[in-house]
Amino acid sequence: MVGLHFIAIGFVIRALGLTPGARILELGAGCGNISIALSQMGCDVTAIEIEPKCVRIIDQRAKQLGTKLTAVHGDFFSIRNQPAESFDAVLFCGAFHHCSDHLALLDEIPRVLKPGGMLALAGETINERFPSPWGLNPNGEAIWQIVKNGWMELAFKESYILETLKMKGWSVCRHDCPSTDGGIVYVAHRC
Repeated sequence: MVGLHFIAIGFVIRALGLTPGARILELGAGCGNISIALSQMGCDVTAIEIEPKCVRIIDQRAKQLGTKLTAVHGDFFSIRNQPAESFDAVLFCGAFHHCSDHLALLDEIPRVLKPGGMLALAGETINERFPSPWGLNPNGEAIWQIVKNGWMELAFKESYILETLKMKGWSVCRHDCPSTDGGIVYVAHRC
């Protein structure tokens, strides 16, 4: 998925149930659409993005809108540089499937979450019809992104993701947006 539709962004925000002042870490923020929306709602947002141009775009957009947001250049494992127990939520919007070591990343996330914090996976390539638990996404657009941009493009069987999160101590609730494809949000809390 190239990006979440605007209607899906609203659905993600609603599924998270965040209140103003919540501290959010978005990993793989792209150009910052959801990070900007959350910061406009009064959330304290840190957006980590690997593409330096996108970090500059996020900074410019936040400045133009007069909203406070911290944009950081880094990969997913830059999470190791974030203070312990500092976020109410860690959010991936169409980005988790770009991680080459998703299991190690899932092990890192609890350290930065406050007690009762949540992990959210939104707009990801998660589908029970995928033929293996996880692997390279065989979709034509995904293959093109791998070849053209060198991106990691994974896909996951839903049962694999749910079982993996459960084994790592998470309980998961699935939220389906009826208005758009790609509007599925998995919200996980530590058991």
